[in-house]
Amino acid sequence: MKKAGLETSTLAILIVVALTISILFIIIKSQTDILSSSSNSEAINVWIKSRQASGQIKDLTVPDKPPVKDLEDPLEIKSEEQLEWLDGKPPVIYREIANSMVNCWNTFDKGDTNFLSNYQRETFCFPCRSLVFPENIVKSKKYLENFYKYLVEEKINPLKEITYYQYLINNPNYKQKPIEGYLKIDSTMYIMFVESTTSRTHTTINRNAGVVFVGPEDANKICNQELSVIDYYGGIFV
Repeated sequence: MKKAGLETSTLAILIVVALTISILFIIIKSQTDILSSSSNSEAINVWIKSRQASGQIKDLTVPDKPPVKDLEDPLEIKSEEQLEWLDGKPPVIYREIANSMVNCWNTFDKGDTNFLSNYQRETFCFPCRSLVFPENIVKSKKYLENFYKYLVEEKINPLKEITYYQYLINNPNYKQKPIEGYLKIDSTMYIMFVESTTSRTHTTINRNAGVVFVGPEDANKICNQELSVIDYYGGIFV
């Protein structure tokens, strides 16, 4: 009996240890992801300030590209259920996408810092985050339903009256009529910061920088000047 009790006690201890290790792993991974995003954001912001200074200080040379390849780790979509509206409520994943767009916008100083002096191309593009979709979702020709409408209507948080759309155009008072629509899903999609180095500006919000949420084909067209970045609404341009 004593042996059986000892074995039970040992098993219980092992289970507790295993659970503790699992919880610690989750916590460490979560903190690592947060630190990674924060570190990348800081690295990009330092690069932006250095690029800005290089336009004013002679012989100061700064690379044309940021020192990191992206801002956040890829967001992997696991199932169609993550993309579905339920009882009129938007998919939870929409808020994560929208928050990544805000993070991207903030990292690049909301388009307010001129860091593209002597830049060799007409359009600067940086992929802040990619979204990866499984093959079965792509083949089913699934769409992101009313994501643009979500940005226009959804508040960034309950304590602020400003919507995602208003925040991303730096205008808390701008009124945009919600537009229903469908965004085609590709195997990989991108949240990108884009800025035009020319004098073109949007006809209503008067600026030449923004965040786009697009598939690879349209991303290439925008970055290669085959599509106008300022008036692009085929995907999500805000």
